[in-house]
Amino acid sequence: MRTAAQGLPPRAPAGTLNVLLLVAGFGLGQGSVFLVQTFLLAAGRLDLIALFGLHLSLATLAVLVIEAGSLTVLARHVAEGRARGADLWRLYWETCLVRGIVASGVLLAVAGVLAFRGVHGFSVAYAVFAAPASAAAALSAAGLLDGLRLSGVSGLAASAAAIASALALPLARDLPPASAGAVLGAAFTLGHALALAIQSAALRRAGFAPRLARPTRAGMVRAGRDGIAMLGVTLPGQVFFRAQLLMSAAFLGTDATALFLYVTQIVAGLVQLLGFARRVAFPGLVAQLADPAGGRVATLLASQAKATAAALAMVLVLVTAGLALPATGHGLAGAGPPLALFAILVLSSHLALAAGQGLMALGRYPDAAATTLLAVAAGLALSLLLSPRLGLAGFALANLAQDAIALALAVRFLRERSPR
Repeated sequence: MRTAAQGLPPRAPAGTLNVLLLVAGFGLGQGSVFLVQTFLLAAGRLDLIALFGLHLSLATLAVLVIEAGSLTVLARHVAEGRARGADLWRLYWETCLVRGIVASGVLLAVAGVLAFRGVHGFSVAYAVFAAPASAAAALSAAGLLDGLRLSGVSGLAASAAAIASALALPLARDLPPASAGAVLGAAFTLGHALALAIQSAALRRAGFAPRLARPTRAGMVRAGRDGIAMLGVTLPGQVFFRAQLLMSAAFLGTDATALFLYVTQIVAGLVQLLGFARRVAFPGLVAQLADPAGGRVATLLASQAKATAAALAMVLVLVTAGLALPATGHGLAGAGPPLALFAILVLSSHLALAAGQGLMALGRYPDAAATTLLAVAAGLALSLLLSPRLGLAGFALANLAQDAIALALAVRFLRERSPR
């Protein structure tokens, strides 16, 4: 058994436990937001769903930009044995400094947007009170926990911001816009601060108490280079969804945007559930794909067989539910047709993300970035072309095309230099 001094914690949770903890974190976090939004949908408060959903989505995007894919990069370094003891904390602080620089740029960009006249009072208050969450994002240790096979703990910690936002939403329901924005923005910050505290406590318990270490210039350059490459992988897809939200608000109106948010949250939640298994297995996948004895695509297909079957089952359940909802006459009936329409994206997104993770396990971040950028560019063009004419169906078709392109490109890159 390894000791803490050698690398992995002495009682690292098994893969099954990590998956259960990730699912629990998801259920507590996204599940709580979903339940509150379901209540608001039934009450006819589509306006609040759209307003809250858009701002939470943009705040989450800012956090993802600041983290710059460090969850995967740090986990990969630790899993490969590159970071042990003092090196682990030097790598962490080098990453934190780079993320701090990115956070400063994000805050300046937000301040620039708020400087324009006519910005909604809710938006100004939300941004001001959510801004401190950027510090917690810059200091996040989630990547270390994943690399130490404690991804379940980091998943639970990550749910804190969503839980806090869900608890605050009923409180903000009847407040003036500026006050509502302040309450929800503060809840977002509180959740991220709590997540950071949980991460620190988990590292201490595992025998990796956080400590200071002197960063190196070479390490910061490497962290910056990896961060830019990973942003090329993660950012386009995140921007894609937010761009679709803005298109929906501009072309289709508030009610359609609220339904789009609600339905895509269900799809994204199921895709995230499938992603937990990939996240837990990532350290092992790094070793499997490095083995020249087997083909990379075949290895990925074998590792994702059960998850793919689960994705197909989820599609069938969503289609059935979507077709049944209109017959109920309930306040949720309007979500039925869009739910059935977007259901196939659970399977297509799962397959595209699984192939992309294979590239990241090999450390081929530029190839993964190129795959994502090309797929998202096509998806955005199709969204602009189809959504004004087809409504939400246009977004569904654009997303399906994006997933198909991403999957095809990732498979092509994986086959390069693979054993024949």
